[in-house]
Parts: sequence; structure tokens; C-alpha cells
Amino acid sequence: MKDALDPRTPVVVGVGQFSERVEDDGYQGLSAVDLAARAAAEALADTGVEPGALARRIDTVGGIRQFEISTPNAPAPLGRSTNYPRSVANRIGADPARAILEIAGGQGPQYLLTELAASIAAGQTQVALIFRSEAISTVRHLAGSDDPPDFSEDVAGSLEDRGLGLKGLISMQLANHGLVDAPSQYALFENARRARLGLGREEYAAQMGALFAPFTRVAAQNPHAAAPVARSAEELTTVSERNRLIAQPYPRFLVARDQVNQAAAVLLMSVAQAEDLGIAPDRMVFLHGHADTRERPLLDRPDLSRSASAVAAASTALEMAGIGVDQLATFDLYSCFPVAVSNVADGLGLGADDPRGLTPVSYTHLRAHETVLDLVCRLLLEKKKNYRLKYHIVTYLNNQHNEQTQ
Repeated sequence: MKDALDPRTPVVVGVGQFSERVEDDGYQGLSAVDLAARAAAEALADTGVEPGALARRIDTVGGIRQFEISTPNAPAPLGRSTNYPRSVANRIGADPARAILEIAGGQGPQYLLTELAASIAAGQTQVALIFRSEAISTVRHLAGSDDPPDFSEDVAGSLEDRGLGLKGLISMQLANHGLVDAPSQYALFENARRARLGLGREEYAAQMGALFAPFTRVAAQNPHAAAPVARSAEELTTVSERNRLIAQPYPRFLVARDQVNQAAAVLLMSVAQAEDLGIAPDRMVFLHGHADTRERPLLDRPDLSRSASAVAAASTALEMAGIGVDQLATFDLYSCFPVAVSNVADGLGLGADDPRGLTPVSYTHLRAHETVLDLVCRLLLEKKKNYRLKYHIVTYLNNQHNEQTQ
């Protein structure tokens, strides 16, 4: 392998995930840091190498910002770490030179993976660990208890904090039209797609249910699913007291859930490091194609019924890998809402009934843990929470406007 490959070639060598449910036996009430540390430990163990020696090789860690600290002035009811990536690194015995706090969003883990793979290929990084965790279910469960835990940590060390990531996602124009959260914006996309297809509400709802019903069957078999329940297409789309309408056309069962206790981690390094550590060749996963794109601001898009950037990213990654859609064996499409899946499927020529399935690991975003990259869609569904989010966003926009006019 040494003769055939550039020793700086990046490879994924370990993956891990961890989750817990409030109602489960053995529930521990872990913080986001502790959840991520458990997943990171799983990723280290997955390599087959002694974890302590491996942890000491890690020179870069990248963590995704938690939702509870991703809006302006948002409180962390049980406290938080001042340096989430280094808190997790400390738990596993790593002391990286670089720590990154990436913005929240479904693109974050994949973005870090390709960014750090490129850094490895350039010889700037040797061993990198990426992780993501949320403990929202535990926070809500314990915040009002008589003796709530304190998850606060004051951790020293450098931190590359990339901010809240709100630029381009919100504006005064969007706020004026009430488009300040994920359900309202995705509902707009969904209805635009329905109009383009010329479908009535009932017919389109049936299609959304048919798209996501197979996802629930995957979730029912996934031990990390937040709600491992198989549901029919009709059950997913029928509004009821339990399946309330969030935003037309979405009942609750068709939207992502943020109330989870889940974490995932990925370890990647250069081939040279992997060989030096004695990692078996069959544990090395090579990255054949990638692409990072950015969608236009919502009100600047020429067609709200399509996601041009997502399709372009998928097509570019396939082109880079030198393969076509027909050669893929597995899909795991970002799926916080039905339109997120259908837009990419439409662009790649995939049907909802494709025999390969559109999610192999989980009922992605929908009451479940996703892939080992834990691509999480940012959702704030409850009315009280939405009100607070809108207030903070409008305050943020006003502050930004004041700064620009001073």
C-alpha cells in the first residue's frame, strides 16, 4: 500500500455512536459532552488499536455546536462547556493542537469530514476526530427537577469558534413574513414543489407518507432510534391530537425531532498514520468523492420547489468518484423534512420506491439516530420555543442592522 498511495491519503478508520432514552433502564442523564465522549471512545475502539495510544495521536478535534447555544442569547438550562471540543478530547485522553466548534446544521459533519480530509491530504493534519451530540431530551427532563445536574465546564485551551452560522439564513424580510424557523421555511419549499407537480393536498400528503413510511421501518430495527416505531403512510400524514399540525403540510410525524440524547463520532487520519499504528487495511475507508456547496438565500432562489445546490453537490461527488447513480448500493439522504429527500431524489432520478432504499441506517431525522456522522437538522418545534427563537433572531437582526448603520 505504501508504494501505491500517497502516504498523506486520508482514510476513515473508526466510527462510533452512543444514545440513551429517558425511559430506558440504565438511563444515566449524560451531558452532551459525555455523550460525545462515549461515541468518540467507540470510534477509537472501532480501529482495533489500543485507544490510549491512538488518542495521543489526535492533533485536531472538530465538534458541532449544540442547538441550545446556536441562537442569540439562548440559555443552556443545565449549563454548558466553554470549550465543547476540548471537553470531549479531555474525556478520551487527547490533547489536540487544534479544536474547532463548527456551526450547527445538517451539513456540519460532512463539511468537517471533507475539510479535515483535505487538511490531511495537504500534510497539515495527521489524525482528526469529528463528533456531534445533543442531550436535549435530558435537559428538558431534568431542568425542572428538584436537584438538576450542572453540566457547566470551564475548559482552557484554544478554540476555533465559527459562530452561530445565521448569516444568510435569516433576514428582516424573512422575519417580517414569519419565515424564521425550519418548519415554516421547509413548508414553503414543500408547497412550492406540490404546486409545480400540480397535486392537491391529499394526493401530495399521500406521497410524503409513502416516502417516509419505509424510513420508519428502518428506525424500528435501529437500537439508537429515538422512537423506533414503524408507521404506515396514512398514520404519518393523518392529523390527530398526537400527530398535530406543525406547519402546513407537516404533521408532527413528518418533521425532525430535536428532543434526543444522541452522539456520533468519526476518526480519520493519513494512510501513513494508519499503517504506523497497525490499523488493518480492511478498517480503512477511502473517500472517493465529495462536494461542499451553499444554497442561495431563500428569497433569492429562482425556484423554491428545488434545491439546486444539494443536487449539484451529489452530482459533483459522483463525478469525482467516477461512478453513476446506478452504481450506488446505499443511500442516506438528509431528511429533516420530506422535501429534503424528494428534491435530491428528483435531481438524481431516484424514485421513492427505489429497491435500494433512501436511508439504510435509520429513520433519518425522524425520531431516530442517523448515520455515524449524525447529520442533525436544526428544528425548534414547540410554540414556546418558537416564540423565544423568533425573539432572539429579531433581536440579532436589529443588532446587526444597528452595527451596519453606525
